[in-house]
Amino acid sequence: MLVADCSEGFGEDVFEEWMANCKDYKLISENLKKNFVLGGHKAVAISKLFTRFKVYLYSFFDKETTESMGFIKLDDIQQYLNYAVSKNNKTKITIVPNGRFVKYKD
Repeated sequence: MLVADCSEGFGEDVFEEWMANCKDYKLISENLKKNFVLGGHKAVAISKLFTRFKVYLYSFFDKETTESMGFIKLDDIQQYLNYAVSKNNKTKITIVPNGRFVKYKD
């Protein structure tokens, strides 16, 4: 689950363009190899997550925009947490207030 305000949209045009193909990791990663651009690399990292996980997004984006990027729209954080815990009583929750500083490892 990703909780992100996104009240200002994508933040930059390049990132928004790359997020349009985020559902297709193979396509977006090949495009980045051919034409590296800052902003595109973030979309590729997000796209790679989609190959392994369902990612829920709680943000100001509407359902259509959220799902076009490959996320699942989340409207109620508490309801989702209740559901996740009910499915697995060993659910772990970590809050990362400055997620941009976290590096993801396979």
